[in-house]
Amino acid sequence: MFGRIVSWAGRLIHRQSPSPTLPACDKCGNPATLVIFQLNSDDTNTEKKYCGPCGTQNVWLPNPNLPGPVTEFPGGDREITMALEKIVWSEAPEKMLILRELQGSRRLSFMTGYFEASALWWFLKGAPIPRPPTHDAWLNTVVALGWKLRSACVYDRRQENFFAEIRLFRGQTEVKVEVRPSDALILALRAGVPLCFTEKVLAAYGVSDPEPP
Repeated sequence: MFGRIVSWAGRLIHRQSPSPTLPACDKCGNPATLVIFQLNSDDTNTEKKYCGPCGTQNVWLPNPNLPGPVTEFPGGDREITMALEKIVWSEAPEKMLILRELQGSRRLSFMTGYFEASALWWFLKGAPIPRPPTHDAWLNTVVALGWKLRSACVYDRRQENFFAEIRLFRGQTEVKVEVRPSDALILALRAGVPLCFTEKVLAAYGVSDPEPP
């Protein structure tokens, strides 16, 4: 199943002009130019294919299937647990990730590369992978050395770039390691730990859900 999705996504991303062989937009029936992969709280997922105009209207529609608590860590700026809501594939080289507060209406997007988005897609689809991918190998090494991942946090944005870190602990010792936001997200999902954004970042760059039509 996943192989077919990746193959279709590759054809969609690299197409040069509309073609009758392309999948149709779920809303209007015109050739699709992007696919929105939406995550739900019950571990299911929904795929929607859209043309450009319909995709613009639908990419920011809220997903009602993401209930959950807010996690606040003591000290420093308040940190709010986020959930990956959607992966948006388009013809652009970079792909969009949309995250949402687990309890609240704010959402935030950032762009990531093809390979990072593919790693997320593989994991969330549950596709079997014969050899450990990079993020799994990294986590396996950390665990083999006696460390565990506690959380990941996107804590700042400077010069159009988000900054993130992961928190590792072993016994009473905790260390922070600087990583890219997309890596923080992948590692948090793989390890099953919270992905947080500071209130400072979310207040400055988050957007609230649109009013219902």
